[in-house]
Amino acid sequence: GARSGRGGSAGEPPSGPDTSGGRGPAVPAADAGSRGGAGTGPPLLADDGGTDPPSRIGGNAPEPLPGDDERGPDVGARPTNQRETDPSPADEPEAPPVDERELDAPPAPSPGAGSRDGGWGSSRRSDVVDVSSAVGDGDGRGGRGGRGGMEARRASVLMHPPFPRTRAGPELVRVADRPWGAVLVAGGGPPSPAGTPRANPYPWQRSGIPVEVVPAFASLYGLAPVEREPVGRTVALARNVPLPCGNHVWQASFMTARAADRARYDRATAHLDAPLAIVDLDAFDANADDLVRRAGGKPIRVASKSVRCRTLLERVLAREGFQGIMSFTLAESLWLARSGFEDILLAYPSADREAFAELAGDPKLAAAVTVMVDDPSQLQLIDDSRRGGGEVVRVCLELDTSLKLLGGRVRVGARRSPLHSPAQVAGMARAVAERPGFKLVGIMAYEGHIAGVGDSVAGRPFRSRAVRLMQATAKKELAARRAEVVRAVRAVAPDLEFVNGGGTGSVQHTAAEDAVTEIGAGSGLYVPRLFDNYTSFSGRPAALFAMPVVRRPGVGVVTVLGGGYPASGAPGRDRLPVPYLPEGLKYDPQEGPGEVQTPLLGAPADDLLLGDKVWFRHAKAGELCERFDVLHLVEGDEVTATVPTYRGEGHTFL
Repeated sequence: GARSGRGGSAGEPPSGPDTSGGRGPAVPAADAGSRGGAGTGPPLLADDGGTDPPSRIGGNAPEPLPGDDERGPDVGARPTNQRETDPSPADEPEAPPVDERELDAPPAPSPGAGSRDGGWGSSRRSDVVDVSSAVGDGDGRGGRGGRGGMEARRASVLMHPPFPRTRAGPELVRVADRPWGAVLVAGGGPPSPAGTPRANPYPWQRSGIPVEVVPAFASLYGLAPVEREPVGRTVALARNVPLPCGNHVWQASFMTARAADRARYDRATAHLDAPLAIVDLDAFDANADDLVRRAGGKPIRVASKSVRCRTLLERVLAREGFQGIMSFTLAESLWLARSGFEDILLAYPSADREAFAELAGDPKLAAAVTVMVDDPSQLQLIDDSRRGGGEVVRVCLELDTSLKLLGGRVRVGARRSPLHSPAQVAGMARAVAERPGFKLVGIMAYEGHIAGVGDSVAGRPFRSRAVRLMQATAKKELAARRAEVVRAVRAVAPDLEFVNGGGTGSVQHTAAEDAVTEIGAGSGLYVPRLFDNYTSFSGRPAALFAMPVVRRPGVGVVTVLGGGYPASGAPGRDRLPVPYLPEGLKYDPQEGPGEVQTPLLGAPADDLLLGDKVWFRHAKAGELCERFDVLHLVEGDEVTATVPTYRGEGHTFL
């Protein structure tokens, strides 16, 4: 049976000179794709800026030409447009009888017979409408296959394809509870009785449905993109689809933006076997621009733990609005400094004596790296590790940002630092200033309960409202306290270089504080699943990993290799990767993601073949890179570079 978007055998319209006698341009031959799909075809006609809502696609009939009555031109049996609501069988006109000898094909199969998920026989109308009068061989006779064979080189048919609701790759959308499609040829649609193409023959051209340009998908799915600028989230495409007789036609369909991404990623990685990980550079760069916009002119220090790839760190630091790195271990900090990175802030205290000895003994490293402290005993540990190294160590103090209520009996936020009040931070600042071999250069305050907690969780309105209330209270309290802390510390260290704050989820709020001089962020570049639930921003998923289908245990089930990559943090479903593409897959609640295999449930499973890729999003950003040696960088619909992660360079710092 036929498999939409995958294609069985990719049939071709016969080639040869155009002998239509002006009746219409030739349909380009379909090149066989690597997955059995057809090659590129004629471009679809885009909508012309109309304003009718998408729900009226089936009810917007084209303007009749002279000589046409309300039922259409006097040729063959032009298809009847659908009403806005399904007509009753009594209201629906009878489809013209089709002589199977003219089809040059066996009768259409009954429902379920044409394919494992529905078959051609489920249509309430004839599958192919008569166009024998509109297609000829140049001598006035109807072309072979004019009523179904579709082997003429010039043919245009409006169809109601009986595909099921969900298909692999491009997915048909339902209009008036029916799939909608059309066959198009280059040059503008079905010929009129006089042989000239209609200027605007298809209902969706006046429907107001937005379309956007998508790179050609010919070698993978046999798709041809619409030739126009992106103006929306729905993508109109054409595809080469088999008829019951075994021949093929070009059929228009609509593709969601996510489905278009899937087709693009599949095409880009068609030469690569999964498991693999990608970073969509178009999305990565767009997310970087969004962070800069939200920062309002204050520089962003990139959190390396959320990237874990030197190539991508270099890429983002080359962009205007980014300055410096926020690292997560001292060993990583020294490695990055030796690699040429400058201005590295270690965001966590360290007890790595070997690394401290190296830092104190190398002037280049000591000038590039700033370490974090929040206790005088940490200064002693550094001194004890020097081994004669006399370089001045740059120091940053961390302020505890948690919200304390009811006299401290209720605490909201991470337990990071013992320095909570302005007096406590000022006391630690004096301890640094009075100790030889150290220089206080900065303050950091990461408000994780604001930046790292989503305030718009789907299906949990009361929790979301409570989070927003908590965050509003915490923002107000922290802004006042942070300003007091900065004033107190500057009284001890007037030459303070920076005050760092914020995170991906709170960039604009933290940047609005006068006391803050820079923002720390990193997860907003990849946008993992934990950052879907925010009202303050909306990013584009840029980092994904793919697992191959290795089993098909039954209807509505596939099994992929591996996939059990939970994120750190409090255990819960939100720490699991999410099946992202194709849309509609979910975990088996009895198994979840597994160490070596993961069963996935859902209607899209029936359209996946062995070896097909299922794309996942990790719950956190950089942790994905601890699972893969390389990232394949995707631009458009091709992999333009393959770069190592920290792990791929032989470094697993934690």
